[in-house]
Amino acid sequence: MQSSASCDGGEPGAAFGLERPGAAFRARQRQVNIALLCVYAIVEGMDFALLPASMRGLEETLGFGPSKLAGLAAAQGITCAVCGPFWAALTDNGFSKRTLLTAGAASWGVLLTCLALVSSYRAMLFLRALNGAVLAIVVPVSQSMVVEVAGPEGRGAIFGVFMFCQMTLGMVPAMAIGTAMSTQTIWGYAGWRIALLIVGGLGTLVSLLVWVMMVETPRQFRPERINFWNESEKFLQFISIPSFRVIVGQGMFAAITFCAFQFMTLHFQYQGFANWVAGILTSIQLVSVGFGLYFGGVIGDWSARVSPNHGRVFTAQVSTLFQLPLFFILFAVQPGLGTPGQPHWTLFATLIFMGVFNWGSAGCSRPILTELVTNEGIGGIMAWNNVFELGAGMMIGPSMIGVLAEMFFGYETRMESIAEMPADIRETNASAIARAMLLVATIPQLISMLIYIRLHFTYSADAALVAEMRRNPKDASEKTPIC
Repeated sequence: MQSSASCDGGEPGAAFGLERPGAAFRARQRQVNIALLCVYAIVEGMDFALLPASMRGLEETLGFGPSKLAGLAAAQGITCAVCGPFWAALTDNGFSKRTLLTAGAASWGVLLTCLALVSSYRAMLFLRALNGAVLAIVVPVSQSMVVEVAGPEGRGAIFGVFMFCQMTLGMVPAMAIGTAMSTQTIWGYAGWRIALLIVGGLGTLVSLLVWVMMVETPRQFRPERINFWNESEKFLQFISIPSFRVIVGQGMFAAITFCAFQFMTLHFQYQGFANWVAGILTSIQLVSVGFGLYFGGVIGDWSARVSPNHGRVFTAQVSTLFQLPLFFILFAVQPGLGTPGQPHWTLFATLIFMGVFNWGSAGCSRPILTELVTNEGIGGIMAWNNVFELGAGMMIGPSMIGVLAEMFFGYETRMESIAEMPADIRETNASAIARAMLLVATIPQLISMLIYIRLHFTYSADAALVAEMRRNPKDASEKTPIC
């Protein structure tokens, strides 16, 4: 890392041959940067989707049952959560966002290629953990860049666009194609290995695009401010903000529900659907989640204009309330409807509405977090929120599915194809996955909705305090993340 006055990137516009760019160029470059972040989010979504898409392939070729698969998901998710504050400290203290994003995408290329070449569970666990550490770059860097191009009243929509790209344009094709490939043999290799190589290659391509096309204003890099004690002080100051504590608590339970859905494709496969149909069904849900996040951002922005102190919170609570009965229908009612292996219309309707009502993150939590600190602390507060949210979600959600399915509901790991399993084992496994997912989806979601109530009483005062600090920055200490 360098400690010169500018961390990287030189004069804005240097990559385009312009020494002193004007306002028009800067506006175009902001659009280019947002487009690059969207492309980055697409490949990130593909990376996230590959593991759930490959679960049945890993079980067939390597004998990994739900507990081991949950371990892989947890290793990636926990390191993704824990490493976020480090990347946030770099970007908040002037290190080049362009360099971080480039290095992150290039690392995906290397790590996914290595994952495609190994068969040892320990090696995969280690590589998944490293992959999670690299994925952690995205949240603090991209969220801080959103603040540079949009005011508080418009950030929900941009957050929604990023999440739409991640879910609908990234996770959906990876889930649909990856699931169909996972149990196939292609050119003599397991299909899930080929899928990892393809996405690894896309990561390398994105790293080149970001390095060549992204332009950022030079900032002073202050490495002397990056140390354990400063980051600990930051965290203590964040946790002293009442609204931050509420969002963290709510997010932890909501993330448990979201992370448990990594077993969705396996659930559909055991319900008798062909691999490609299971991938498409999961993709339908992800597409609807993408639209839900986008519309949630738009609805959250609108509700904030109608009721500045309560609109965003009501948006999140309404969406959570609508999702709860849909979880029950999906896992407890729908498996008994229609002909096994043939999707019933209620399944399509449930998946679509379950995603469309996913408004909480883009419409409420992320925009509110940006209002609890000023610009220097945005990367940090996003990262620390992610530590608890993603950390709890990935540690508890998939693990609870594995434990409940195997230890309480009788799941038996089998290496033959589902169609070749004895009928009683296939039915037991299908029931075990469905019952485990129902419990892990509904109970945390209900708790999340109740926690949101507290935000009605804390948000307005916290946001007003930060708004005053922004108007009078001289009144705040340089080290204070909310100044």
